[in-house]
Amino acid sequence: MHTKSGSFKMISITLHGVRGSTPSVNPDNSGYGGNTCCLEVQTDNKQIVIDAGTGFGSVDLKKEHKDTYLLFSHLHHDHIQGLLFNQQLFTRKSQLFVASGLMSASELKKHLETYFSPPFFPPNVFVDLKCLHFVDFDSVVKNVSPNLQVMCIDLNHPGGAVGYSFLCDGKKVVVLLDNEFTETQEQKLSIFCDNADLLIWDGMFTEKELLSKRGWGHSSIEQADQFTKKFNVKRTVICHHAPNRTDEEIDSFKIKLTQENVEFGAENSEFVL
Repeated sequence: MHTKSGSFKMISITLHGVRGSTPSVNPDNSGYGGNTCCLEVQTDNKQIVIDAGTGFGSVDLKKEHKDTYLLFSHLHHDHIQGLLFNQQLFTRKSQLFVASGLMSASELKKHLETYFSPPFFPPNVFVDLKCLHFVDFDSVVKNVSPNLQVMCIDLNHPGGAVGYSFLCDGKKVVVLLDNEFTETQEQKLSIFCDNADLLIWDGMFTEKELLSKRGWGHSSIEQADQFTKKFNVKRTVICHHAPNRTDEEIDSFKIKLTQENVEFGAENSEFVL
């Protein structure tokens, strides 16, 4: 919708990658998609990409009229492996601000340059990426306000990870990927997610699978259902699907959900609030 001044009063979220751990492309999971973690939040003048898994390749970085930010939740390979596979990075003229609530700008840059260099990757191409500008997370928070409020929260994941919330014109989006949910987190997460219009939840495992996956840093499908029922969340989208999870399996889980406002994320889905 438009205001009288002509500015947009909305926030949109696009899922570019909903798979966890490793890309998985086969006919059995093509419905929900096989690209690893990447989602995009847009307002009228801001474009914020969260993580750069293989889904990052489909992000349109040509929105030169918008300030563009890339925020990393953490640096496990399924969240960074697609960074250099968006060809628009090599032709983009305006700056793309890169940050993480988990670490400083200098540490983030050092780790990414190490990952994308020999012996793990062909010759370092970061010198050719003139558009990447690493900044501290506090700088992002300052630069996007007051029209867009961005916050982060520590999550329970090996090596650390952060979740993000985005508030624009009363509409709230929360991203809690790569988190092993425990009861000790419940209070702080319920406050962080309070009145969320959209919650992106890590549903890598089922409760049964969690029995042998403690310490792996992921939550369950059933926990998404229970959290949404218990707290003030308007809509929950389960992402970070296990790489071997088929469309048929996800559809079978969908039937067992108790909350109508809980669903499973599919690649290229867009939510406009």
